Amino acid sequence: MKIKMSYENPAISVAEIPDGYEVDFYEPKERPALSDKDFENSLLENLERPISASPLSEELRDVKKALILSDDNTRTTNTRAIIEAIIGNYSDTQFDVIISLGTHRLMSQEEIREKLGPKVLEQCKVIQHDWKTAKFHDFGSTKSGVPVLINDIIDEYDYIIGLGQVVPHRCTGFSAGTKIVQPGISAGETTEETHWLSAKYKVDEIMGKRDNDVRDELDEIGLKSGLKFIVNVVQNKENKTIGIFCGHPVEAHKRAAKMALDVFGFKAEPSEIVISESHPADLEMWQASKGIYSAVSVVKEGGTLILVTPCPEGVSKTFGEELLKFGYKHEYEEIKKLVDEKMISNKILASHIVHAGEVFFKAKQVLLVSPGLSEEESSKLGFKKVDTLQEAVDMALKEYENPRISVMKFAADLLPL
Repeated sequence: MKIKMSYENPAISVAEIPDGYEVDFYEPKERPALSDKDFENSLLENLERPISASPLSEELRDVKKALILSDDNTRTTNTRAIIEAIIGNYSDTQFDVIISLGTHRLMSQEEIREKLGPKVLEQCKVIQHDWKTAKFHDFGSTKSGVPVLINDIIDEYDYIIGLGQVVPHRCTGFSAGTKIVQPGISAGETTEETHWLSAKYKVDEIMGKRDNDVRDELDEIGLKSGLKFIVNVVQNKENKTIGIFCGHPVEAHKRAAKMALDVFGFKAEPSEIVISESHPADLEMWQASKGIYSAVSVVKEGGTLILVTPCPEGVSKTFGEELLKFGYKHEYEEIKKLVDEKMISNKILASHIVHAGEVFFKAKQVLLVSPGLSEEESSKLGFKKVDTLQEAVDMALKEYENPRISVMKFAADLLPL
């Protein structure tokens, strides 16, 4: 049996499995996409018939300046089409855009142009959130004491609209919604607390669950800081929109999460060998670890995980040096002690280590097929680096007498149930 992952490079994408093994294939469910014309018509209809909110035309009636929060190039949201439709149909309002990077690296001008398109760049002021240099508006704290520190550019605007793509997410249950504010345009102090909260939970306790403690914090932060309206989409595996959800930042997101659960959720059969790709989160290991989160629930105790990812930008532009220092082979209590003793200075990094580290205490071995990471980097993180997918498959097969094999494509967005 020949398997083909989502990458062009055959060394990391193609392998043969001998006959006689039981192999399960998992990927997002097929759903027909909206055509470009249907997309714009559906978007405009949903903007004027939103969920738990007034029509956008009424919301913007007395608004002179509005700010659109856009996600970055680690997400496949069709932000260009959404923003073009908004600025073209609500022309009495001046719209500007902030790219809500959270703690991600800044985008290049070429990446911004690719993400937003020339029309948006011509008609809107576009800035990037830089969590290290921005000034922040202090909105106090959430009920649990998380500081609400938000990029003070929002003080210049009368109305705030958030965009996003909804998929299962390890930290917050699902992506998008109020996540465009936290961590999107938040200070590091705020982001550290919400991420560290997520580290208390195992992957199957939070991923794919809309109602959870972390999401409650995000919703409180988003509403407290003035987010009024969202446009969230659900996409199929071709990154084409299949559903549009507009309206109240919490209620509209709940509806979108239901569709995402249907598209990306699947009933998993535990397997001795799990082959998981990071697609579409392929830039660096920090993002590619999403291919680990979805695989944790599928791999059996003592099994083997094979993670396939290109990682052209290496480990992490933001946290790479520290991540290589500690690696992934740590459980929550150990990392908590390091945080308490100030050995790890950033709770975002600490939570990431806990999230990805979960699989290393379940699987016998975690093999990494990635041209973007050196053997030394892979080893420091806890992986055994293998040059080709075929070599990894052959290595894993030698460990078990009659293993069940799971192949997970688009695993960064998948949700085992």
